[in-house]
Amino acid sequence: MSYFHPGLEVLRRALREEVAWRRGIRWFAGVDRWSPHFLGRRGSPPNVFYRPFDAVYMPNGNILVADRESHQVIEVTRDYKVVWEYGRLLDRAVLNLPEAVDYDDELGRVLISDTGNGRILEVDYRTRKVVNILSSTVAGPFGKPRAKYNRRTKNPMIADYEKHFVCEARWDGSIVWSRGTYGVPGTPAEGRLNRPMSVSYYHDWYPELVVISDYYNHLVYIYRPGVGVTRQFLVPFPVSAFAYGNIWGALSEFDRSVVFDSDGLLYATPFLGGNLLAFNPVEFTLLAQKHEQLLEFDLKSLTPRGLEIIPYTRYIVSDEPGSPVYYSFPAGGSFMTPFYAFGARRAVVYFKSSADATLEILVLRPSRSTADVIIETDRPTPVWEVYDSVSVAAGEFAKYIITQPNGVMAVRVTLAARGTANCWVNIE
Repeated sequence: MSYFHPGLEVLRRALREEVAWRRGIRWFAGVDRWSPHFLGRRGSPPNVFYRPFDAVYMPNGNILVADRESHQVIEVTRDYKVVWEYGRLLDRAVLNLPEAVDYDDELGRVLISDTGNGRILEVDYRTRKVVNILSSTVAGPFGKPRAKYNRRTKNPMIADYEKHFVCEARWDGSIVWSRGTYGVPGTPAEGRLNRPMSVSYYHDWYPELVVISDYYNHLVYIYRPGVGVTRQFLVPFPVSAFAYGNIWGALSEFDRSVVFDSDGLLYATPFLGGNLLAFNPVEFTLLAQKHEQLLEFDLKSLTPRGLEIIPYTRYIVSDEPGSPVYYSFPAGGSFMTPFYAFGARRAVVYFKSSADATLEILVLRPSRSTADVIIETDRPTPVWEVYDSVSVAAGEFAKYIITQPNGVMAVRVTLAARGTANCWVNIE
């Protein structure tokens, strides 16, 4: 099952309403949708990308980008010059839809996730020659891998979202540590993952820790190999996450990304749908991909707890076969998705199903502080309380208004018989 991105009109409205955050943009580059595809070249500055999917800061101040749709990894200067590249432009012969990139200055090597070909490449930066190739581990062949360096061991850490598996591997295919069951999705209680989208090195101060985003379990983990999860954060559909000392960040595919520190200060960022890619602790800036643009954003321009809600409509499930959010429920089957409700005036849930159903509105149980209520839980799995529950007859259209939304809430749908459901939520 997959989920659609909010529509273009919603994005336009978001851009119009978010005046303050635009002042924080320090640099950006976009996509030229027309002439480059026909002429086989890159667009004119600043629209030099086809689809920037991942990026890292280089020691020289440039930005190294996995430009997915061009099938290349390129290094771009701040004045939009391409000074290094690997792969052939618009040619899948070398790379096929690269989705992640990393660079290690000590090794002088670039780690490329050749995701479409199901492999990881290590390339010498100076010679541009492949040093190592990894397409499988002892657990099995890769499905859709995304890799980052372990800065301490120099091994690749791989999040394979098709195989529901995260590991640190050696180049001979042996595994140093792993999280999840290869090829089997599951819940945190089972010690499994469900579509892990990213894994990253934590920080030089804590070299034994890694950060994992677990998409369908709606969690971001701080994981200590050999020990287990040390902290976890509730994030609806997390597509990427990072941590650097006391600064943490996570991005939801459908809700606001949040950056916060150990003191509980929260910063709502403007990145609704996309990826948080890299954090610069010296400049306190963030690289993010948003609406097919690559942005460098100054976090100092944000107000702590400046959590502005942009009204938008999000489908949870759809009953239309062929829809990108189509989902068929088994008898007694249920589906739950959380959403951020803090700062909203109200939230409206619309629902219709082909079988009798129970629609539950849930709220995350408060823990120690306001910040914890919003995003953090120290429990093995999030603890939900039922805010309200309604029964909906088959074929009946139901509208439920949450008049006092607060914190992190969720909608849970349970069908009495096998069938389909259409459910969406509008946050105002």
